[in-house]
Amino acid sequence: MTTLATANAIAAYGQARRRQPPLKLIVEVYDMALTLVARARAARAEGVRDSEIQALTLAGRILEELEGCLNRRDPRARPMSDALSGYYRTVMAQLHKATRSQGDEALERYGSVHRQLLVMRDAWAAVAGMAPLTGKTRLGNESKDAQTQDAAKITE
Repeated sequence: MTTLATANAIAAYGQARRRQPPLKLIVEVYDMALTLVARARAARAEGVRDSEIQALTLAGRILEELEGCLNRRDPRARPMSDALSGYYRTVMAQLHKATRSQGDEALERYGSVHRQLLVMRDAWAAVAGMAPLTGKTRLGNESKDAQTQDAAKITE
């Protein structure tokens, strides 16, 4: 591919992305965060610490960017922005706890974070009119009530 053809392809891709509805883009951002958390967990299970940290760092950046995009100027949006900010900060803290945890506890924490992000992703997908992933994608061997335990666990 020539340089001009490459530049044209990149420009066309960028233009197509800008036409995407914002809610769909948010769902895609959550999809990437889910992928990165799954990679971090897999790297931990395989004992590849550098890959774990790399995936964790990228997932953390996504959460930081999501938090940075919150509308804090509009008083009507402030309660939702504050709630989402608290959620993002808690999930980031839980990710960092996973890296400091040992053995199965680390894998469980990554699984907990993955489930929490999955619930939020599916909530945004519902608003965007997109299909949920819940019930189709699971990380690890969780029991049916694992999601209900996550709300308490994530604040530990």
